[in-house]
Amino acid sequence: MQSTATHPTDTTAAPAALTPPVVLGAYAAGDVLAQRYRLVDQIGHGGMGAVWRARSISLELDVALKLIRREAEVQHAAERLLKEARAAARVAHPSAVRVHDFGVTLAGDPFLVMELLQGSSLSQRLSELGTFPSTEAVQIVLPVAGALLAAHREGVVHRDVKPANIMLIEQGASIVPKLIDFGVAGVSAAIWATRLTTHGMMLGSPVYMAPEQIRGGTDPDERTDVWGLCTVLYELVSGVRPFAGPNSATVIFDVLNTRLRRPEQFQHEHELWNIVERGLAKAPQDRWPNMAAFGRALAEWALSRGVTFDAAGTSLGVHWLAQPSLRTLALLSK
Repeated sequence: MQSTATHPTDTTAAPAALTPPVVLGAYAAGDVLAQRYRLVDQIGHGGMGAVWRARSISLELDVALKLIRREAEVQHAAERLLKEARAAARVAHPSAVRVHDFGVTLAGDPFLVMELLQGSSLSQRLSELGTFPSTEAVQIVLPVAGALLAAHREGVVHRDVKPANIMLIEQGASIVPKLIDFGVAGVSAAIWATRLTTHGMMLGSPVYMAPEQIRGGTDPDERTDVWGLCTVLYELVSGVRPFAGPNSATVIFDVLNTRLRRPEQFQHEHELWNIVERGLAKAPQDRWPNMAAFGRALAEWALSRGVTFDAAGTSLGVHWLAQPSLRTLALLSK
């Protein structure tokens, strides 16, 4: 697989006419932020800001540094991002990117420092292949489910699970999926909701958003991430998104009102379709209640097909079926 830098351009960003103006200060390679990090080169950008390869001056270590747009609509964005970053830093899982540090530049722009990854995004891989075999798709999704389960145990809800936020990293003979952007999605959601409510303008695309995120008024929980991961699985198997349209208004209407379409690739995958369909129920209470129950259902399906390991090489039986805490949580939640 072609190796590229982490955090590629977010291809789900809003059309140019709806993209808010960049409020970032002027930064260039060689600049030192907070006396700790020297910018090397910009490696990505999206609706929330720009991602740089940076060098930790004290540790002499390369990191990914995400500069966040300052938004007038969201008060105390830096304080909120710091709170999110502290929570995200507690998430420890092989398929979750590590959050190392947080800071604010002299220009007032908050930034997040993360593990630097080498690989390509799942969205890039999907655009190359079109679809994945159902068993391979489940093998990719299960490590991400494990990362989200670890996050939920720390009280962290990702809120922006999509192929562009999943990196594929070569580790020996395995390709390990890694979920990125922990610690950013909460601020992004606040900006999105504020712009939609105040200006009728969106930051980013709603194609992966759960109905409760679009409606607002309630805090997303782990069932929101179940929805997000099910949209990923749906797209990997079918090659299309569960809800898509020519514009954001159409997508929003479909997410809120249109019945989920069963693609051709799922016509003979009855058990897998039932798992995905439940995860994409409009009402959160009708979905898999937590990532343990969803992951266990996927693992049982994979084992029934003779698949015993996920993409990261983790035993499905040991991780999802044999751990008493996961088994009890999944069974109690059915």
